[in-house]
Amino acid sequence: MGNAGEPMDDLTDEQRMLMIKFDNVEAFDALFRKHAPGLTGYLWRSCGDRDAAEDLVQETFLNLYRSRKTYEPTARFSTWLYTIARNACANRRVQGARERARTRRVAEERLRAGKDVAPAADGPHERAVAAEEDEALAAGLERLPERQREVLLLREVAGLAYEEIARVARMPMGTVKTELHRARRRLAEALAERESR
Repeated sequence: MGNAGEPMDDLTDEQRMLMIKFDNVEAFDALFRKHAPGLTGYLWRSCGDRDAAEDLVQETFLNLYRSRKTYEPTARFSTWLYTIARNACANRRVQGARERARTRRVAEERLRAGKDVAPAADGPHERAVAAEEDEALAAGLERLPERQREVLLLREVAGLAYEEIARVARMPMGTVKTELHRARRRLAEALAERESR
């Protein structure tokens, strides 16, 4: 388990996870702080909804904690973590299609009513440009086949290595590289097409 005074920063994720098996809260907090931002970005782009992504991050770490007693460091921790997140996202898609549609309708109604759904950190012009760019990216991602979108998000947002993506997405390494190449090309084409309008 490590010494009581051992700093969490000097430990690997796998070591922290082994400490969590023995209910070490500090190790759990360290893993959450390290991985929650990347997971949020990955899940946000996967499901298209920031609030849902934040809920899924919580659900992922709850599932991680529930599975702590059976954890074995046979693969990289991040592979295991993103597999849990991917499964949580898939379950949410199956169970929550109607809820996401309702959430989108509410957001659209807020926009039509002139209510701001984005933080007001910048001026009106900057917010408009950022919203347009986010909308273009979201629309481009939405046009990708699910496999390509998943591989692209795991690589570009989550920052996983090809081997980890292959394990999480359950596909051969060659397929990962092919799908990633196609996803990047299709997304670039979609963004260029939108820009030319």
